[in-house]
Amino acid sequence: MAMTECNRGVRLSTALRKCRANTWVKILVAFASPLLFLACELDSPAYEPTTQAPPNRPNILIVVADDLGYSDLSMYGGEINTPTLASLAAKGITLTSFYTSPSCSPTRAMLLTGVDHHQVGLGTMAETRKQHHEGLPGYQGTLRSDVETLARTLGENGYATYMAGKWHLGDTEASTPGYQGFQRSFALMEGLGSHFNDKKGYKREVPVVHYQEDGEAVGALPEDFYSSEFYADKVIEYIDEGENKNQPFFAYLAFTAPHWPLHVPDEYANRYKGVYDIGWDEIKRNRLARMQQLKLVDSNANPFPRPESILEWGSLAELEQRNNARKMELYAAMVEHMDQQLGRVIEFLETTGRLEETFILFMSDNGPASKLPEDFPGNQSWIPENFDNSFSHLGTATSHSSVGPGWAHVSAAPFRMQKAFVTEGGIRVPAIISSPSIEKKGSYVNSVVHVTDVYPTVLELVGIAPSATVGQALPKYTLAGKSLVSMLGSRAPSQARLNNNYGWELFDRRAYREDEWKIVWMKKPYGVGQWQLFNLSTDLAELTDLSKEYPAKLAEMELGWDRYRVANSVHVFGGD
Repeated sequence: MAMTECNRGVRLSTALRKCRANTWVKILVAFASPLLFLACELDSPAYEPTTQAPPNRPNILIVVADDLGYSDLSMYGGEINTPTLASLAAKGITLTSFYTSPSCSPTRAMLLTGVDHHQVGLGTMAETRKQHHEGLPGYQGTLRSDVETLARTLGENGYATYMAGKWHLGDTEASTPGYQGFQRSFALMEGLGSHFNDKKGYKREVPVVHYQEDGEAVGALPEDFYSSEFYADKVIEYIDEGENKNQPFFAYLAFTAPHWPLHVPDEYANRYKGVYDIGWDEIKRNRLARMQQLKLVDSNANPFPRPESILEWGSLAELEQRNNARKMELYAAMVEHMDQQLGRVIEFLETTGRLEETFILFMSDNGPASKLPEDFPGNQSWIPENFDNSFSHLGTATSHSSVGPGWAHVSAAPFRMQKAFVTEGGIRVPAIISSPSIEKKGSYVNSVVHVTDVYPTVLELVGIAPSATVGQALPKYTLAGKSLVSMLGSRAPSQARLNNNYGWELFDRRAYREDEWKIVWMKKPYGVGQWQLFNLSTDLAELTDLSKEYPAKLAEMELGWDRYRVANSVHVFGGD
């Protein structure tokens, strides 16, 4: 057995892992390590869960797209061709009010733990940690080692656990996929990078990205490597190579598409040629019209208007229009290609007779990204020194570009703002569930759902009682989410809310929702530096501040957010 088997599987016991901070345990581990190494070299058996899964437990497939916008997919009004997702939606349910964090790694932390990201180490992202975050519990920028992840919980209950794609939850040994419960994994450790085999990074400080497979650094990538295709290959490979074909599996497929840089395989380069020549204003109008037909928005609803910083399409010079249209073509092609790779995974499951017993969740990790690569410090010179963003090179490995704020605004329609913000455009995302237990197939579900609901949902589906706590260091904190299982059957009406209050905070931007009411606090120029009150039942775009009209409701909502802040050890640094 290779050393990678030890890294992902061999541990003294679950109890030993949970109490490893004890000095005597450290001594024991220090003396035991050579023996563990020897055991691996002698091809000793890998770690095996002590509890076997009872029969008829479903397989679990969770698929995450990176920075996919709410209106991009056809079932949400978009024009991008995604037949696999359309098929999943037809056989399952489409969630219209699914919420995440405003950014990627906090969302992934909540997805895998069912716990608010401030409690599990991602109160801020590793890339955005500041001096004032030092020493604060929950603000390490990496996933805590003492929390129960979905992979570990399922693995300890008889499941095979696999992941492929973006990790972005830390690269210390205790925060890697293997330590966190994945028995097989192929992981991009950073948050983004080239989609091809060159491993190019995304900014001057990160010129190269790193991959790990089963805990060991990956050397050269295959010549024909492209992220979405390779990640799908790995999930198929891991499931196919599982020794026990009757063992249920949990597979986490974390695409890096359609996150910039905009890269597409050659055969997809011209799939959307000419589609976006009409510009972002017209594409937005078309999407909103389809949303109205689908009854996702009312015919009299006011979408969030194009900000003044984004110029009207007709006012752009011809060359600017051409370049911007080309970038959106590439983005759409990345989404379609990702859909096709997911289709390969589903086809494999169907061919091997496993699809009908598989629960599938597809979601985006946050709203669409408007940030330009050039906005990172040093990139204004680093990008032209290392890439060619001329028109003919866009989409190739030699380029490094993004869609920018104009198209991100369209992808977030009808909502306000985009990724990194606690407004609806940053935290409300597309999500689809397909499961054998779904009775109202092809329906839209308007229930307010949060990413922390996924963990308890999966546990109920597979028949595991959730732990009362999430880790030894957090003895009084319970799971944040609620199970969605009742929503999958006929018992729950589409308007039901399983949990009626949610809080958000990231980058000192704050929000709290209770029923149809929501409050938002953001510094200028993005906000007004004080709480604003919105009624989402009539104002999805958060256009009308009702704080002065309903001061009592504002005060009530502020108290709700404060309860969320205290319960989750949220620290704020910009005043109230």
